[in-house]
Amino acid sequence: MSKKSVNWWNIINKISHDKSTWDYLEPAEIVEILQRVTEAKEKIVGLDRYIRIHLGPALQKLQFLTDPWYVYNFQIYRYNI
Repeated sequence: MSKKSVNWWNIINKISHDKSTWDYLEPAEIVEILQRVTEAKEKIVGLDRYIRIHLGPALQKLQFLTDPWYVYNFQIYRYNI
């Protein structure tokens, strides 16, 4: 059985246009995306002008998985990671 490679930039592009994509990702995939974007922004100057991801849904999902009784009671606006 061959493993398919994942094109992370296609996923990141989809997330930047459709916030509901976060719902379909596993926690490990969310962390992987955040790490890849952070690494890319360190290597490529000016990339932060082109990649803007709304992290609210992802952070809410990760927080809920660590603490199911967590209440999402604050607003998270658009952050550049």
